[in-house]
Amino acid sequence: MEFRKIKVEEFEKLKNLFPDNEKMWSKYKKKRLEQFEKQEIDVFIIENNENIIGEITVNYKSHQLATETIPNRRVYLEAFRVDKKYQGKGLGQKLINYCTDYLANRGYIEYTIGVEDDNEIAKHIYFKLGFTNAIDKGHGDEFDPSEYTLYLKDIDKFDIKSYIGKTVTARIDRQMGSKHPKYGFIYPINYGYIPNTISGDGEELDCYILGVFEPIESFTGKCIAIIHRLNDNDDKLVLVPKDKNYTNLEIRALTEFQERFFENIIIN
Repeated sequence: MEFRKIKVEEFEKLKNLFPDNEKMWSKYKKKRLEQFEKQEIDVFIIENNENIIGEITVNYKSHQLATETIPNRRVYLEAFRVDKKYQGKGLGQKLINYCTDYLANRGYIEYTIGVEDDNEIAKHIYFKLGFTNAIDKGHGDEFDPSEYTLYLKDIDKFDIKSYIGKTVTARIDRQMGSKHPKYGFIYPINYGYIPNTISGDGEELDCYILGVFEPIESFTGKCIAIIHRLNDNDDKLVLVPKDKNYTNLEIRALTEFQERFFENIIIN
């Protein structure tokens, strides 16, 4: 499974994701290719064995609402589609995270998306990903004329590495000895999250607690490292009591029960 930005000459490959209407596809393709020509859009995809199974379009120029974009700061996301056979697997969320990560590296810190008010499933997903600020109302175009609310997600340029050396308070929702609700493995250490934060996956920033040898409900301690996942949008803090420390080899050994499923590096 690969996430990437497509080239303009690949656009025809998106046809299998478009509603089955040849005339409408031709008009849609013409419009998009004109926008490509003017460098007004990019299209990001999910590709599986050379088949495109998901897409999302990034607009750098506003069209329906002036609030959609701000040059070099805000972009508008639309035409978000995932092949029905692959829905419900979290791939769409990963595509949005891949897309916003790419854009953040180019300096964009605000993202908007239009959601129909009665589409509760989509609203739940977008809210989880940080699109929580309703800023405008609009009507779609001829390809999707529905009324929608425009939601904004904004990020700051906060560097997660700034946590290192700081005292942090965590809530523990996976206590030592508890079982993972989906995968069934046992937590050999306490595992929790930092309240009122947002990680790359749209949830609170998670953390491992080392040096505590009994189940706990909360913890305040020193952050000694960040586990940065290379193939997942979900970094982890490593917290310890103020009088303890661990080497990277020890951190890797103590978190292997979960981190073995990911490629990662330890930052400290």
